[in-house]
Amino acid sequence: MVDEPSAGVYYGSIVAAPYGKIIFSRLFEYLGEKKQDESIVVEYVSMPDLVGLSLADAAGELKKIGLDYELDGEGQYILRQLPPENTQIPKGTTVVLIT
Repeated sequence: MVDEPSAGVYYGSIVAAPYGKIIFSRLFEYLGEKKQDESIVVEYVSMPDLVGLSLADAAGELKKIGLDYELDGEGQYILRQLPPENTQIPKGTTVVLIT
């Protein structure tokens, strides 16, 4: 799934980074870098449907739920998005908006 994604534009920030975050967080915890009483909690959000929205409106929606974005294209309206709507992704993930 990470080595050979099957659809759309592939950015490490979308495909691999969320898994890397979880792996390294748990590795540091295992090695004793984190205090024993701290636990790692990954909060997930559902990717909204942004297709057809203006770039400003889409950016506002993403900000409300704690997601960042990278822009692919120079248009004013969202033509495609990665990941697709209703995908559960970790809060703080960078998504791709194609204009």
